[in-house]
Amino acid sequence: MKNHLKRPIAPKTWNLLRKTDKFVARPHPGAHSFEHGVPLIVLFRDMINTVHNAKEAKYMLTKYSVMVDGRKRKDVKHIIGLMDTVSLPDMKQNFRIILNHEGKLDTVAIDEKESKVKACKITGKKMNGKKIQLTTHDGRTILVDSRDYNTGDTIIIELPSQKVTEHFKLEPKMTVYLVGGKHAGSIGHIENVEKNKLSYKSKDGHVFETLKEYAFVIGKAKPAITIMKEN
Repeated sequence: MKNHLKRPIAPKTWNLLRKTDKFVARPHPGAHSFEHGVPLIVLFRDMINTVHNAKEAKYMLTKYSVMVDGRKRKDVKHIIGLMDTVSLPDMKQNFRIILNHEGKLDTVAIDEKESKVKACKITGKKMNGKKIQLTTHDGRTILVDSRDYNTGDTIIIELPSQKVTEHFKLEPKMTVYLVGGKHAGSIGHIENVEKNKLSYKSKDGHVFETLKEYAFVIGKAKPAITIMKEN
């Protein structure tokens, strides 16, 4: 596998300048898809401007603690993606990976308390003995006792234990965050849910339709986690 790719053909979701250099690091395979994940070096160098180059990024990962979803990471090409939490304890900084209104991966600052929880969308479920095994958008498998969880729902888990603390169903009146389509990055409230699509009302009162796969439930009347940057 190639270690780099040309910047101009990097996924459109990557939030970086395309013409500053010829190449950009290719992330190692991991919990997120190539389209919805970036290597740590892109986060530090291109998104939050903590380092200037790969050498500084490697030094940072060696010298300081870099926590991704509650676990220490040292690989500059470790892939991070939607809803991941990144903490830099030595700098007292915490971030959540989101999609902005341009449909690009971005960061939003969060406090230390929020850095210890994560929203995970359920993408599959099956029986595992007497328990239900849930699969989430970031590749996790979580065992639960209740059959009340369905594909498309969202669970809030503690990090890194994966203990489920909240459950939000994909149903009317819930707050939804769009992670795909032309309205990616928007937040609204679900109006109606059908087989493969749903309608939601945006903050300005307009009703739109979107595919269910683009919907990420993030709360009831309001978001349960920080998902938008302050103006």
